[in-house]
Amino acid sequence: MKAMPVKIIESIGSIFGLFVASYTGVLLASTAVPVWARARHILGPLFLSSGLSTALASLSLLLSLGRSKQDTLERLERAEMITLATELGLISTLPRVLGPLAKPLFKGRVGVFFVAGTIGGGLMIPFFARLGWRLARKPVPRPLNIVTSLMVLVGGLILRVAWIVAGRASAEDPQATHYYNAMERKRT
Repeated sequence: MKAMPVKIIESIGSIFGLFVASYTGVLLASTAVPVWARARHILGPLFLSSGLSTALASLSLLLSLGRSKQDTLERLERAEMITLATELGLISTLPRVLGPLAKPLFKGRVGVFFVAGTIGGGLMIPFFARLGWRLARKPVPRPLNIVTSLMVLVGGLILRVAWIVAGRASAEDPQATHYYNAMERKRT
């Protein structure tokens, strides 16, 4: 009976935590920076799913380094796969939503980091590595779980840095500003 208030407080705190996790994306989308403003419907959910995937990767990493039960790790891995798939799905809509505004995010040095670091190394490799072991109905080996968790954490960091740098580039590009304004005028 004593634990009941703690569980209630944890549940309420978790709900507020979801709002905080998406806040960075919502805040960026509320600016006049063309690439951020154009992705306004995607940034909040993208930063939320990225925050969840990196939080789950952190837990998975810590549990893999310790002596946790395999059952706990497997449940955590299922949740990780869902968040990684959600993040990949949201990122896959960006070229269509952003159009030419996606250039600073997918081209040049930032594009290489974003595509290779976030999409490839931070999302796809960890997702398919875990999926392969799941399809084989075998638990993911702890060393592999440690490596994939670290990859997700680095990919999440690269995602945030890439969005900031891409936003700065689009803010300094007069063509991006004109394109964004023209798209907004068509919308109204």
